[in-house]
Amino acid sequence: MRDEIVVVGSDKKLGGWLESILTKCPLHLRFQQIPSRTASPKTVPDLSRTFFQSSTKAVVLMDDLGELTDWTRSVQQEQKGPVLWGVSQLTESLLGIVEKADVKGILTPDTHSVTAACLIKMAIASWQKEEKYRKIADKALTDLENRKRVERAKGILMDRFGLSESDAYQRMRQEAMRNRKSMVQIAESILLMEDLNNMSS
Repeated sequence: MRDEIVVVGSDKKLGGWLESILTKCPLHLRFQQIPSRTASPKTVPDLSRTFFQSSTKAVVLMDDLGELTDWTRSVQQEQKGPVLWGVSQLTESLLGIVEKADVKGILTPDTHSVTAACLIKMAIASWQKEEKYRKIADKALTDLENRKRVERAKGILMDRFGLSESDAYQRMRQEAMRNRKSMVQIAESILLMEDLNNMSS
């Protein structure tokens, strides 16, 4: 299955110039026409979710949508692929907006077919690499938070029952095995009980 690029705009001639410059591109284009009265995806909460399917790798937002930065922000929240802009004219003021909006590329009617294909492919590759590192960072943060929970729970057991650190850990481990739960789940139960005890005292 070829990578799919969703082109989003409000114009009835949505396929126009962009389709013509991407005719030789090994990418499948899907056109998503949005009613011109729709100011941004905020007005239709689930709209941006429809842009992405399993084969969709990127979204190109056309400049006839109006508030491109709002559209970009809403689509980026889905975190499924890069956002590029298809603009009829490139201006200096637009370049500053693009940088702030974290747009991964701009296509214009003057863009050569091969350049357009390369730009889209590079945007997808760059986004996928960033996503990989985002997941690694998120996992590291989750692991750190989980370790903190286990340490706090262990400290509570040590204070409450006069246990050594290793004994408190062993108790939590045995409880986890006995109930077929993770150490983090046991730690969260201990922390919850401690919070309830503090509320009632």
